[in-house]
Amino acid sequence: MPQLRWTSRIFANYKLGDVYNRWGKFELAEACYRKMLVLEEKQFGPSSPNLIDPLEGLARALDHLGKATESAELRSRKQAILMASAQGRK
Repeated sequence: MPQLRWTSRIFANYKLGDVYNRWGKFELAEACYRKMLVLEEKQFGPSSPNLIDPLEGLARALDHLGKATESAELRSRKQAILMASAQGRK
């Protein structure tokens, strides 16, 4: 049962991040995505394919906040996860 609650918290933070990004509230989006990533990494590990979408969402928010360097680092991490995931399916 606790795992279900944990998953709900992850999902809620992800969806809130998306909403805040669309509304142009990028500081709030950043906070939600960061919280979500911490929860997700604890549950699934730092290289889980589940991190791909939230990493991109956080990168978009950071772009709008003028944090291009960190945004690029997140996209590189996302790309590495994608590549490892694709190799694992071969």
